[in-house]
Amino acid sequence: MKWNVHGQISIQELKEKPSKIGNFEIIMAYVVRKIVPLIFISEILILSVVSILIMINIPIISNNSPILSKNLEIDLDLCNTSDYYRSDLDSCVNSSSLLLKSVGNLKEYRKNHLDKEYNQIVQSLLEITGEKASIYEISTKLIPNLISEYHLTKEKILIQAIIRFKNIIKASFLSSFHYPFFNIDLNQPLGFFFSNGINLVESAGYLIHINDLVELTKDRSLIHILDNYFSCIDQHFNNTLFTYWDYTMCRSLKNEIMNMENVNIFASMINSISKQYTSPSYQSVKEKLLLLQQY
Repeated sequence: MKWNVHGQISIQELKEKPSKIGNFEIIMAYVVRKIVPLIFISEILILSVVSILIMINIPIISNNSPILSKNLEIDLDLCNTSDYYRSDLDSCVNSSSLLLKSVGNLKEYRKNHLDKEYNQIVQSLLEITGEKASIYEISTKLIPNLISEYHLTKEKILIQAIIRFKNIIKASFLSSFHYPFFNIDLNQPLGFFFSNGINLVESAGYLIHINDLVELTKDRSLIHILDNYFSCIDQHFNNTLFTYWDYTMCRSLKNEIMNMENVNIFASMINSISKQYTSPSYQSVKEKLLLLQQY
């Protein structure tokens, strides 16, 4: 009895020599011809489905312990009370005591149904203490994450946290420019020990989300802060824009002219303000920046 290259008994041989072919051989021929290809196709389908699930980031195994991202594992195990994780040192850094690492992962906590941890983080923000919280980090990292998460969830506790840190930003303004730090424990702004100057680009961090802050908190006094800020800049911005400005009074520190890269960054930051804000000093600063960019 002969088998062809596909592992099959030829039809001709079945016809010519039926007596030589037993039932076992007929069954094996059927298995080889029909069942084996099906098993092969099934394996291909299973591998294809697994590959698709991996590509679209759907867990293959579902249980009460979700498969967590490496970033979230680090957050839970090491950095749940810190601001940053430094991979080069394999350690956490707590520069401002603002829980920046955990706040940045709020979306991941929610997606993994870690409700207890999620609520603990937000509640901790309402009770947080610290001697040297960075206003720039509050403005550009903490508040943006809270605003983004609120737009997704509409959780009222997030609004409470946003209002708290909005008030900290407001309290850091004793003049036209905010102080670089804030002592939450003593409820007072904190400056540098070596200078009264703040970088103009850094001072504009709060402007990026000023529209959301006004809308969500209904605090119109933020507009008054904008008025004073742009009035001071307009007053001291002629043909030259300086990098550092005094946060104790309205004046520029004429020790360094701002380079064009930072001029462009500053211009993009103030252009993010709502078109509904049309103060004369704001419009004047925008026009002067445009002329400076054209030189």
